[in-house]
Amino acid sequence: MNRFAFAFLCLLALSPALGQEVFYFDTYHPNDNMAHEVFGLEVMEEDKEYSVQIEGTYSIWVPQYWSDPCGQKEATPLFPSVEGHRTGDVGMDMEFIYSLPTSSLCSQRTLPYRRDRIELSLDNGNTWFHPTSDGGYQADHIYTYRFTGKGFPLGIRHTSEQNSDDYGQFKLRINPISTQPPVSTIDTTMCKTQMITLHPRKRGTSYAWQDGSTDSSFVARDSGFYTVTIVSSADTTTEHYAVRIINCPCLDYIPNAFSPNGDGLNDVFGLSPWCNLPGYRLDIFNRWGERVYRTRSISASWDGEYMGRPCLPGVYMFMIHYKGEAGEDFVRSGTFLLQFH
Repeated sequence: MNRFAFAFLCLLALSPALGQEVFYFDTYHPNDNMAHEVFGLEVMEEDKEYSVQIEGTYSIWVPQYWSDPCGQKEATPLFPSVEGHRTGDVGMDMEFIYSLPTSSLCSQRTLPYRRDRIELSLDNGNTWFHPTSDGGYQADHIYTYRFTGKGFPLGIRHTSEQNSDDYGQFKLRINPISTQPPVSTIDTTMCKTQMITLHPRKRGTSYAWQDGSTDSSFVARDSGFYTVTIVSSADTTTEHYAVRIINCPCLDYIPNAFSPNGDGLNDVFGLSPWCNLPGYRLDIFNRWGERVYRTRSISASWDGEYMGRPCLPGVYMFMIHYKGEAGEDFVRSGTFLLQFH
């Protein structure tokens, strides 16, 4: 039986979204010491980028077989071996073993620990490799990788040493990553003394920024282009950001203290009247969060009074709202000291 015919017997294909392939890999194999392998049905085009998400199996051992430090049992079995096949006694995902039965005396291991028995192939089984992500152990047993196609379906195999190490099924989701130029780029502007946090417009199960970081947001400190690849249950998309730094001299010289004592020095708090900030609004709050001053006039300043009476000396918070060159909203906030000597 050839490899592609064998794949039809070993995997269960679903009805994925356009351009997406989903299949299951059952690690069970009746022969000891034999690498059990399965190939997908869709060709990963040569030189095209793909996102591959692999979700690990959950052990189906009942609670009486578990105890700390042998690992935490899963609340609900997920992806057990298909009917007629055994599901192994060890909880395993793509990169880690995360639970063991007490009968094994936990193998004197601290869980979770890495194993490399699950391997992938991009070249029709000529070479195999075990990928390793940078994020460490994932409690949901989902790991996402990025590969370049070589003109063949994705292959996966389990190099089991013995049948007792067979664990159940793995779920694979393969999404092509678009390499077309972006239809639009999210453009934003910040002052040279600022940093800005980029939040993807689309929610996903995993994120990959241009520098390899995998957080759901990214802090930009310099001008340039930023990208994030977002993997969701439906597809994989990429968002692009263009960050420009502009000079904001008005915001570079916000006072950190003022003393409204009539001596002609630092008697008011505000920006220079020659500043030009579209959409300008200044709010000032006391230590209890009560707003004591608001103005929309760049030429107006606070004299330290609220409802006609001097405020208590101490630390106050300011928030300056304004609009950037492209009409985007910005907020600069900070604290300053009010004193009367």
